[in-house]
Amino acid sequence: MFKIKTAIITSLLSMLILTGCSQNTIALAQNNNSVNATYDINSFLPQDTGVVENTTTTNENQNTQSYQQTSANLTVNYIDIGQGDAELLTSDGHSMLIDTGTPESGSKIRLFLQKQGVQKLDYLVLTHPDSDHIGGAASVITNVPIDTVMMPDYQKDNKYYKGLIDALNYRYINPTIPVVGQTFTLGSCTVKVLGPIRKYDDPNNNSIVLKVTCGNNSFIFVGDAEEEELYDITNHFGAELDSDVYKVGHHGSHNSSSESFLRYVTPVFSVVSCAEGNSYGYPHAESLIRLRSIGSHLFRTDKQGTITIKSDGANITYDPSPCDNWTPGENTQNSQSSFASTQDTTSTSIVESSQYVLNTNTKKFHRPDCSSIADIKEKNKKISNQSRDEIINSGFKPCKRCNP
Repeated sequence: MFKIKTAIITSLLSMLILTGCSQNTIALAQNNNSVNATYDINSFLPQDTGVVENTTTTNENQNTQSYQQTSANLTVNYIDIGQGDAELLTSDGHSMLIDTGTPESGSKIRLFLQKQGVQKLDYLVLTHPDSDHIGGAASVITNVPIDTVMMPDYQKDNKYYKGLIDALNYRYINPTIPVVGQTFTLGSCTVKVLGPIRKYDDPNNNSIVLKVTCGNNSFIFVGDAEEEELYDITNHFGAELDSDVYKVGHHGSHNSSSESFLRYVTPVFSVVSCAEGNSYGYPHAESLIRLRSIGSHLFRTDKQGTITIKSDGANITYDPSPCDNWTPGENTQNSQSSFASTQDTTSTSIVESSQYVLNTNTKKFHRPDCSSIADIKEKNKKISNQSRDEIINSGFKPCKRCNP
């Protein structure tokens, strides 16, 4: 009798186990229709995973790559403040503001912080002391509680920088100079300092460069870093630069977003922050061509206003969708033709008289037809008839763009 009961119980248990497995299989099959769904054994347990639910409608441009779920989350707002930079990053109730736009941007940024429910900043990062990056800083510092202010080791003699220092003194804040390789946390995210590697003569090349990692997603911010600083960062970090979202350097200027740098970053999405019809002609055609050639999708504040990009540690969502508008900011076709003509004239004259062009500041040498020559200041430009080996032996390195 005992054996019969045991057999019956064993049969019943086997049926229950088979039924349960069948139900789980059906549930997974049904959910496989959702492109953004990510499955993990823990997702079937009754617990708070801390994962932000993805409610954005999927479209053909959306990044749908899925990984194992994490508890990380990050929201990045690329604030439309006209011709300048300002990005608000929030994660788990913690916040960081990168740059503050122009002097006219201060009140707009403060209002934006209020609308986002940000009453205090954990970090204010001022990438470099140009007026379109620190202009609104005094307004923000005097009105918003801030734990830490980060600035590069570079000063500028203008009223905006003086106003910034006065505001810091008013709040008894001692700014911090970040160190390359330093990491700190922002909520469930990690922030790493990538630059500046060293001190440079130009303020743009002293920009603080940050990589923010949220689970399996990453965002990179380079301020106005130009080719010289990006070259050093690329050599130092290499493949570690790989990121999903790139805040395009120097508002899309042709002297930033170098080919070698982009080869390592390989961003799925790129964001240009600039004003419609700005006098600088941003974004420049050269920069847009390089971004398009690597297959990156493009957002532009001059065309779309404020851009919001979110990560749950596995998926990237956004509002609005990428515009992929590759029209350069140059006002007329004549201005583009004039720029090209200037480059051609400069290159031709150099070809006739020399073999290589030296940049005495960066200690790099170029072919006469290299596009980087247009970015070299006259005081740093030197024409050389020496051989390639002689130039290298004198301490110069070949340009990575033209490979002389």
